[in-house]
Amino acid sequence: MGSREIRTYLQECSQNYLREMGTKVPLLHTPCIYPSGCPAGTVVPIQTNCSNIMVIGPYPPPVCRILKEGESPRPAADPLSPLGLEPYFNGREMVYPFGGDRSSDYFTSLGVNISEAWISSIVKIPLFSESIRLLEKLAEAGIPWILREIGLCSPRVVITLGEIPGRILEKRYKGPLIRLPFPRREDRDWDKQTIEAFKTI
Repeated sequence: MGSREIRTYLQECSQNYLREMGTKVPLLHTPCIYPSGCPAGTVVPIQTNCSNIMVIGPYPPPVCRILKEGESPRPAADPLSPLGLEPYFNGREMVYPFGGDRSSDYFTSLGVNISEAWISSIVKIPLFSESIRLLEKLAEAGIPWILREIGLCSPRVVITLGEIPGRILEKRYKGPLIRLPFPRREDRDWDKQTIEAFKTI
């Protein structure tokens, strides 16, 4: 798909996604306010390579900062991309999105150059605190957006990370789909599932 169509989609998603989700999921707006008082915004994919692989995660993790001396890191701002590598705080511990450095040491070893993939998330706003409980409702409500992205990318295979993206897309997308659990550091089960799944590509 041409760059003009992709640019149009990104503009429309940036302008309309949050408003549409607020209509479809009425509980959305209140929980998605950062402690600073700023509302969370839409995080569109910035890596939109129309190649063989499309990777779809659950949601973009918020950037976290220590807002007051002595406090634990708290959600403070939107990330720049759906599956960033910056650690974030989930209320109990620091979590490493995309499994820390998994994008290099696993996908590359399986012959997939993740830098050439289209990378997105099924929910396009950062979720934190109580808003995480809305993940499945938001994923269902936003399925037309991610299906439109898949149409723009036209990948040979779609890889989902996490239980909810895989389960929801499996019902609506009829093309080649590989469902993987979200990668965790030092997770041998994830390693094994990844190797077996990639044999089907």
